[in-house]
Amino acid sequence: MSKIAYWFATFFGAGLSPKAPGTVGSLASLLIWGPMVFMQIPWFIRLFTVALVFFIGLWACKLSLAYFDAKDPQPIVIDEVAGQGLALIFCPPSFLAIVIGFLLFRFFDITKVWPVSWADEKLSGPMGIMLDDILAAVYALFIMFLVFVVMA
Repeated sequence: MSKIAYWFATFFGAGLSPKAPGTVGSLASLLIWGPMVFMQIPWFIRLFTVALVFFIGLWACKLSLAYFDAKDPQPIVIDEVAGQGLALIFCPPSFLAIVIGFLLFRFFDITKVWPVSWADEKLSGPMGIMLDDILAAVYALFIMFLVFVVMA
């Protein structure tokens, strides 16, 4: 079971990239989220899918932490998968909109604006790994909502 968890945690190896595994994990996650955006899957189904990935991520992180010697190991990118999906909840079916959502999420995940920094520093274990990316995604989601829903 722990090997399955490891592959989920690394998003089927995307997190094993030697350079920028978080960015690679976010890009790889577009294999899930891109089709959902272009097929115009309703936002509540996208949100349910993000929640499912989040809870699978908690499980996968718990079992996979034994493989790594770090608080938030870089190869674990299931958190980026969940966060990227959340950032694209209200994304319209447009390549440019997906790129904007991707860049916004990566910006907030990398810069760790408060409370993302708080979650990254203070929480540990699976919840600590997963929650900082969800908080980063909330910032991106808010901007995406303003730009593509409110201002549209």
